Amino acid sequence: MRDKIFKEIDKEREYQDNKWGDEFDSKNTLNDWVTYINIYLSNAAKWEFLKRSSANSFLKLLLLGLLLWKFLIVMMGLPLDIMMKKRIKKK
Repeated sequence: MRDKIFKEIDKEREYQDNKWGDEFDSKNTLNDWVTYINIYLSNAAKWEFLKRSSANSFLKLLLLGLLLWKFLIVMMGLPLDIMMKKRIKKK
């Protein structure tokens, strides 16, 4: 199942890359990414959850979140290890 999910993520990301490209993405600000995500979240209340179109919308929302993460690391220069420290539990 995991492989199938990641295959769908890869297909959607390829679609987005072909449609928008890195040049478009690199011009977005933090506010732009948050706005895109907010639009999808606002519309989520209207989605019919058992339909394929809703699954595609959630996939787009997931990828917007990943692109925001990429923006924070690449464009804002935040090191990946700083963002991951909260996940590492010290013993």
